[in-house]
Amino acid sequence: MYDRDATVRELEYYSGLLLEGTDNPDDLATKMLGLDGAIQGVSSAPLTGLTGAALVEQAFLNTFGRDPTPAESSTLEANLSSGRITIAQFVVALAQSTEKLAAGNAHETNPAPALTHQIGTDAIEITSGGVGQDKLQGMGGNDTLSGGKGDDSLTGGLGADEFVFSDGDGMDFIAGFETSTDIIVFDVQDLVFADLILSESDGGTILNYGSGSITLEDISLPSLDEEDFSFS
Repeated sequence: MYDRDATVRELEYYSGLLLEGTDNPDDLATKMLGLDGAIQGVSSAPLTGLTGAALVEQAFLNTFGRDPTPAESSTLEANLSSGRITIAQFVVALAQSTEKLAAGNAHETNPAPALTHQIGTDAIEITSGGVGQDKLQGMGGNDTLSGGKGDDSLTGGLGADEFVFSDGDGMDFIAGFETSTDIIVFDVQDLVFADLILSESDGGTILNYGSGSITLEDISLPSLDEEDFSFS
């Protein structure tokens, strides 16, 4: 699903749902597809938000470590686009396929990507990340944090902080966001509030925009409104 090893907590949680009989494999796949699956400092390639050829290609890479054949791509894309099968059913079918069962459940662990950690001060600061994964902490003051490309973790701290995102920034995480005080700024051409796709999940709210996503820790969906966002 995410092209990484499952955590101990994930194994306990999802296997528990199966053993209790509250969820079937399709249910688990649906739950996991609703999460970006990113873990700071761990390389991953989740299927969340992908459709069509991009979805089929990444799912095959994650499951089998290979590209789909033209025939596989054509058939599966047609079945998905027509609604004959859901994305969850497609993912489960790959996981339970003869090819996958023969290869086993072991996942070849990806090397951890380089992680840049920047900690600010109590002054007003503008802190920007690079191409890889960044962990930015603003501390005090009215800070501006921009993680840039890669899957980043941003914490503003005290003050009225701005979290800046551009198209293609990746799957990012914000801790300590304060509604009506902090603001999320999108530097994405033609993006408006109505284009944002927000969904509530365990532990926060996931916001999808363009080709990127943001997870807001401990923020409920009803607590957000248009005033928490700015578009440039």
